[in-house]
Amino acid sequence: MLLEIETLNVRYGRNHAVRDVSLSVAEGEIVTVLGANGAGKSSLLKAIQGTVSSNSKGARFQGQRSAVVVAAEAGQLRLGSRAGGAADFRLYDRA
Repeated sequence: MLLEIETLNVRYGRNHAVRDVSLSVAEGEIVTVLGANGAGKSSLLKAIQGTVSSNSKGARFQGQRSAVVVAAEAGQLRLGSRAGGAADFRLYDRA
């Protein structure tokens, strides 16, 4: 698996924005996250990127537990979103 996230949680004060999300993405796969406004789509993306504080049982990039944020910062893992009705997050392995 290119990316694996297990039981991810994001809180803003008492607001639980992302609750117990788990996902895995294979190399070359595109994952789209859909939901209503305020459902936590952007918070999920930001947590994977490491730009907001989160709590998870595990996050692995190419099997390495602590490599998700490092990979995003190094450009090996690109996460993006598009404004509008649906947010779509694409993960690319540039290695």
